[in-house]
Amino acid sequence: MRCENCGYENGQGAYCAECGAASRRRITNPSHADSNEEARFSTQDGYRDSVTRGGQVAAEGRANPLQSLGQNERVQQAAEVSRQYLSFFVKALIRPYQTMRNVQPAHALHSYITMSLISILTALFSMLVLNRVSFGYGASFMSGFMKPLLFTGITLLVGLAIVYGMTKLYRTKADFKQVAAGYGTLLIPSVASILLANLLFMVHLTTLSLVLMGIAFLIAFVAVNISIFTYPVLQKNHQTVDVTYALIIANLILFYLIYKIVSSIVMSVLGGMMASFL
Repeated sequence: MRCENCGYENGQGAYCAECGAASRRRITNPSHADSNEEARFSTQDGYRDSVTRGGQVAAEGRANPLQSLGQNERVQQAAEVSRQYLSFFVKALIRPYQTMRNVQPAHALHSYITMSLISILTALFSMLVLNRVSFGYGASFMSGFMKPLLFTGITLLVGLAIVYGMTKLYRTKADFKQVAAGYGTLLIPSVASILLANLLFMVHLTTLSLVLMGIAFLIAFVAVNISIFTYPVLQKNHQTVDVTYALIIANLILFYLIYKIVSSIVMSVLGGMMASFL
């Protein structure tokens, strides 16, 4: 091949042996190394693009966590249950007995939520009282919160068991979920009373808050009796135990459990006061 620069006749080399100029083959046919270099840069560009896109997706996920959370099926179900319960709560608060007469077994879940709220709010009230009387020394979580929580929950469950037990004692046809739904509906005013008692206590309206707590326990006490008389237990002639004595026994049990809740809170308060002076 003749060199285009100096005219010297070369072989198949990539450069002229006389002047060192690159041959046309070198110019028109880049080497395999150059091709590899371009491929390498192309690959790096693709990698950078993929990393950039991945970073943007991750950033979008971090920037909008609520949207990702809202896509969770359990969260959506919980939100729907909350909306349904709130609507039912307002309706039952306005007309508790009328609402109770129209509930279905599917409303039993609302009853369990109501009993849980009563237990938690009662324990919260106990903790607020203890924190105030302890003069900044703090209150025991076990005695101030857990004991009232457990006592209240057990009392409400015993109340439900009493209502259902009475229906079975006098052979009244009643589904357990139906009984639970009706009983829990009558307890909704108690939730409102305890919630208001907590709010008033925090703004130092202590006397009124204590009155509201008493009203809340009275509502829970009355709810058991109303639930029992909703079913036709008085119309049964083959009664093993007269309904009068059965009601007396049931109310004594319930009264004792409510007394245990109140005494537990009072003893915790006295214990906190004694601890603050020592």
